Amino acid sequence: MAVQPRAFSYVRFSTPEQMKGDSLRRQVEAAEEYARRHGLTLDTKLTFRDLGVSGFRGRNAEVGRLADFKRAVEDGLVPEGSYLLVENLDRISRQYARKAIRVLEDIVDMGITVVTLSDGRAYDRKTLNEDMTSFILAILTFMRAHEESAVKGKRLKASWEARRKRARETKRPVGTVYPSWLKRENDQWVIVNDKAEVVRRIFARYVSGEGLHKIASDLNAEGVPTLRGAHIWVKSTIARLLDNPAVIGTYVPTEFVSDGNGGTVRTTLDPIEGYFPPIIDRDTWDRVRSMRSQRSVPMDPDRVNPNVVAGLAKCPECGSTMTLRVATKWLRRTRTHTRYRRLYCIRASSGLGCPSGMVNLAHVERTLYANVFRLGGMLPGSDAEVQDRLAKLRAEIADMDRRIENLTNAIAEAPSSRALAASLVTLEGAREAADKEYRALSETASSASLRAVARRMEELAHLVQQGLKKGEVDSIKANALLRQIFDRIVVTRSAMELHWKHAPGAVTTLEILTEGPTVGEAPALVATADIPGPLRATRRMRRAA
Repeated sequence: MAVQPRAFSYVRFSTPEQMKGDSLRRQVEAAEEYARRHGLTLDTKLTFRDLGVSGFRGRNAEVGRLADFKRAVEDGLVPEGSYLLVENLDRISRQYARKAIRVLEDIVDMGITVVTLSDGRAYDRKTLNEDMTSFILAILTFMRAHEESAVKGKRLKASWEARRKRARETKRPVGTVYPSWLKRENDQWVIVNDKAEVVRRIFARYVSGEGLHKIASDLNAEGVPTLRGAHIWVKSTIARLLDNPAVIGTYVPTEFVSDGNGGTVRTTLDPIEGYFPPIIDRDTWDRVRSMRSQRSVPMDPDRVNPNVVAGLAKCPECGSTMTLRVATKWLRRTRTHTRYRRLYCIRASSGLGCPSGMVNLAHVERTLYANVFRLGGMLPGSDAEVQDRLAKLRAEIADMDRRIENLTNAIAEAPSSRALAASLVTLEGAREAADKEYRALSETASSASLRAVARRMEELAHLVQQGLKKGEVDSIKANALLRQIFDRIVVTRSAMELHWKHAPGAVTTLEILTEGPTVGEAPALVATADIPGPLRATRRMRRAA
């Protein structure tokens, strides 16, 4: 019997508000109906959704889920001859027609048939090459979509300009974003007294000479709720409050403008004074501004060399995120400042009792960069291992189903037996756990093959290699790749555990390298092979029983 072609659904809409409407349901149901009528196997595990992502500047095709689909085709996760189901061509792109048609051509040139569900029209290599009507229709559709988006953009911009003008003239509330110590009632601002008092307290303590870290730690120790529902106070939150002109009633509007490269940048406009009710007097604000301007060390020197494990580093004691803190030390002999970058558990640094200590970020970088060339050959969870585990789980589930059936029959004959009932409950729980693991592994096997992970590792190794030659690794790009490869990285002073995203339970442990040059602490980097220290790495698989 012939194998049915596979179909994959791509869903996109522009604004998060559309999630509340009918857009998502409509697009999903249309894909299911088309696959059913045309004998296609709709893949429900590997789906591609850009929810609240605009196609006007092509970001969905460059870094969104549509880009992930194209990469999945390259990695072999989506076989040639498959179908990509979209509601309309404008879901793929709303760029200029000449750019949008390239996106469509790139997809069909990979051997994929693109189907627009609204009219059932299919686009493939043959259609675009030989059917001039379909080709012209695609171009006209893209032209119309781009024009509609451009008109909407102009109307939205004009609407916000009118709102800002009204706010400047009348000082009446516009928009839905405002400080957490205020609320809107009957088109008027009302101060939330308990939150405003916390802000006043923070300003008073800072003026008295207390540091950001001390203020945050004391607020946590006293159990003072944060202003926007975060779990704990951190010094960056304190810093943002101290720098927020809304405390003296000033509103600084912003708008997004094109950066000329297909993206947008946020720009600040002229401030509107007296827009909010002030909760801090002008004298206190001026004193804080003077104190903040006299900082001897910039507040975010990590921007010069960002944290390569940002969002990944986790505390070994409590599992919380580890964040970067930068300190400086004055060297009298050389009359220069030396920067120290350390990773701290966010709970420990906020005074919440975690015993975890700090970890030198330079050691973490050195370890990652020295081992990145080896990690590619240490990928856990091979296809054979996954399939073997799936086979064992299928056998276990079948055996448990048989035992459950026997117990059910036994209970029918002896309904008052508590022992039988308890055994059935225990067995059903074990069966549910095995089924959950089976589904998770099945999804892993179908949506994250080793080829895809190996491809990311190759990109990371190449990036590090080029950085070593130039004397500086691009930490932002390295972090983006690490986030695609690893779920989290547990860091201690002696070792780091890398938890692979594609193979749940698989962990690779690297011994921390404490000696040798690294980014930001030496004038130049040497080749990886020249970095001293042990390069031992072990792998262990942690599977749920």
